[in-house]
Amino acid sequence: MGGRSICISPKLPYTPRLADPSPTITKFQCNVSISVNTVFFALYRDLVGESTLAVDLPVGATVADLVEELRGRGAPFDSLPTDPAVAVNQTYAMLDERLGTGDEVAFIPPVAGG
Repeated sequence: MGGRSICISPKLPYTPRLADPSPTITKFQCNVSISVNTVFFALYRDLVGESTLAVDLPVGATVADLVEELRGRGAPFDSLPTDPAVAVNQTYAMLDERLGTGDEVAFIPPVAGG
């Protein structure tokens, strides 16, 4: 019983201190999340009624997870396509790209021309 619950970050290895060489690791839900900034341009801005929006996601989330999170909010976000063109930090990105805290994800609408 004298153990402690500890939360281990998925990015940082845990090394016990000498004063506590073997802590008891119990199930402990870590609320580890990231916050990304979404930017909507032109048609998408008109569809969702926002030009920017902060979204919290779990650590390790991808662009696809962000799209799913937004579409899952229902109207008007469910109007977004399942595979939009996006840029992460001003570089075109694929849906499987992992996101980090502070990333800017821009939703780029299709362009028509002639």
